[in-house]
Amino acid sequence: MNWASPKSSLTACVLALGAFLQTAAAAETPVIPLGDEVILKAFEDLEKGRLDAAEVEGRCTTSTAADKDNVNGRLGIAGFLAVDGDDAGPALCAALVRAVDSRRLKAQELRDFLHSENQMHRAWSAGRVLREIFYAHEARRSGS
Repeated sequence: MNWASPKSSLTACVLALGAFLQTAAAAETPVIPLGDEVILKAFEDLEKGRLDAAEVEGRCTTSTAADKDNVNGRLGIAGFLAVDGDDAGPALCAALVRAVDSRRLKAQELRDFLHSENQMHRAWSAGRVLREIFYAHEARRSGS
C-alpha cells in the first residue's frame, strides 16, 4: 500500500476505524491504551499550554508501556501506523502530541473517543482522532 496516496490513506483510516469501533463495542477497556485520567489530563494541559509537548509525550509513552494488558489495542495501533508492536505506544503518543500541540485535535475529542457513551458521538470522535493520529504520524515520519 502506498501510504502517501490520499485514496489509500483514506481507505486505511476507514478500515482502521471499523476495526477500532468493533473492538470498542465489545470491550470494556479503552480501544487504545490511553484511558488513564492522568494522561487525558496531560493532553488537556498541553492544549492549554500548562505542559510542554516533550513532557506529555514522555508521560504518554510511560503509560502505554505500563499497559501490558491492552495487547489488541497495541496491535491495532501498530498495524494502523505501520510500526513494530514495541513501537506502537511511542508512535501513538508522538502522533497524538503533535496533533494536540498543533491544535488539529482537541483533548476533548480524544476523551470522547475513549469514554463517550453516546455511540454516534464516539464514532464521530473516533474518526477525528484516528485521522489526526494517522496524518500526524505520517508528517512526523516524513519530516514535515
